[in-house]
Amino acid sequence: MKLITFLRSRTESRPRKVFTFVSLFSGGGIGDVGFARAGGKCMLAIESDTLRAAIFAANLNATVLNAPIDSPSFAPRHDLRALLRTEVDVALVTPPCQSFSTANPNRGRRFDIHSSASDARTSLFFSALNWLDVLKPKLIIFENVPNFFHRCLASPDGQLLGTVSNFVDSHLHEYIPYRTLVNMTDHGVPQRRIRSLGFYCRRDILKQPLQWTSGRHWLFPNNWKSTNSAASTITDITAGAALSDFPTLDASSVGSARDPHDPLHFVPTYDPVRYRWVADIPPGSGRSAYENSHCTQCGATNIPVDTMHCIFCGSPLLNRPHVKLPNGSYRLIHGFATSYRRIHPGFPAPTVTTASSHLGSSNTIHPFQNRVLSIRECARLQTVPHFFDWTAATDKRRYYAIRQILGEGIPSWFMYQLASRVKRLVT
Repeated sequence: MKLITFLRSRTESRPRKVFTFVSLFSGGGIGDVGFARAGGKCMLAIESDTLRAAIFAANLNATVLNAPIDSPSFAPRHDLRALLRTEVDVALVTPPCQSFSTANPNRGRRFDIHSSASDARTSLFFSALNWLDVLKPKLIIFENVPNFFHRCLASPDGQLLGTVSNFVDSHLHEYIPYRTLVNMTDHGVPQRRIRSLGFYCRRDILKQPLQWTSGRHWLFPNNWKSTNSAASTITDITAGAALSDFPTLDASSVGSARDPHDPLHFVPTYDPVRYRWVADIPPGSGRSAYENSHCTQCGATNIPVDTMHCIFCGSPLLNRPHVKLPNGSYRLIHGFATSYRRIHPGFPAPTVTTASSHLGSSNTIHPFQNRVLSIRECARLQTVPHFFDWTAATDKRRYYAIRQILGEGIPSWFMYQLASRVKRLVT
């Protein structure tokens, strides 16, 4: 299947091989839909958030247990496999990534045991291991941020210290592990998204253990052949190409910020001050508003990026991100090099995050238009099929939740490609 078909076609011929899977920390099912399109049948999903559980249930015909995975009343039953009436082929394990991420300097500190202990989400994967003990799937796939397996933390009883990989490897002693980093761009996703993947195959079904442990097994993404040629009829996976077919929007007014034909293709509007920051960034430049280098008062150009005032006439550069202080003076807003920056159209888009609607977040401004990306465009960069059902979240109070789900998810197209190979291993 081509990516363009994957995105637009609601139906396809039924895959010859069907396999079963469960989804722990299922979120909204962004990656799971890719698994289902490749022939996967989701038998069970666990998701503590009600909205995410509802979106998952709307898109995958599966039992969704809507409660925290570590809830005492929700402990895995020893007859669970009998209740599912089939052996589970694959378990997808995607714990909340926020406590493992290095995007926030107060989170994701690899060797800080105290930091990990202060965030209850860090140890949720221990509860997932208890579920895996009961399910005993043929293959377990962990997915998370690059820092995940290196994170140091304490066991739930506080008696043992180690990395995530230490705990998982010792617990899953019936499995042979292999861990790797994958950039989704290498596999036809129009987005730079580097993730950590852990593959744990049950020893009794693995036919090529040496290839597995050495990383040369055909299942692993780095060994996939001709990936980009199979990606899509959109052979160019740049941000400019991926976003080229959406109707134009503009953040200057409510009317121009919405597509009347698509409730998910809309963007926040800005007051004239903030709109000017964006509008003055040259379209297609990939530059930031801090680099707006012309003075609107005297016409001077090439003004250094680290100043709030024109070095020639002294006027404040109001086309740069700034705040007005109580005394009437101005200062630049503190930000990173990627803040208030247009996405460069000639490269894959940066990582879609949960903060995709924030003007000052990392690389969120449209390559050419004066606005951030819409929800629909973020879904495109995450390669979510057009028919994906967001109905449970399509009211004004919940639109931001869709952006969070997209920022947390695994690109659907990548998971489809992975599942197409997984079923050869487990069926």
